[in-house]
Amino acid sequence: MTFFQLSSTRAKQRRIVSLAHQYFYNKKPLLFKLPDQRALDYLDLLLWRMPLDSFLPHAITNTSCDDLIALTSSENNPNRASSVFNLTQTPVTDPSFQVIYTFDDLALNRRQSIAQRHYQVYRSMGYNIISSRVQG
Repeated sequence: MTFFQLSSTRAKQRRIVSLAHQYFYNKKPLLFKLPDQRALDYLDLLLWRMPLDSFLPHAITNTSCDDLIALTSSENNPNRASSVFNLTQTPVTDPSFQVIYTFDDLALNRRQSIAQRHYQVYRSMGYNIISSRVQG
């Protein structure tokens, strides 16, 4: 379980894209859990446009797929990933995920309380928790 500590939207975007590329090029599935259609559309566009000179193949789906990078707003694990980037307010409690990533947004108190809630749940589930500060 890794908390990425950051305080800017740009740092969030770079971390998401960097991690997605890392998983894709290592041929390992990664699931992004998002709260709603607006967030799905935002991340879809981000993965198509960042960095400017490339795009990252991915799927927006709630049903089974073979894509390495999948975006979903459901409780399903469509690409059978063992790693998930949780961008929702609700902690991921599915034990099939061996690796969980999430943000600890240092700029907003509301988001910090979300990260604290996630931390408590993941700690109670026995995850090894790593905190990584991302520069702006």
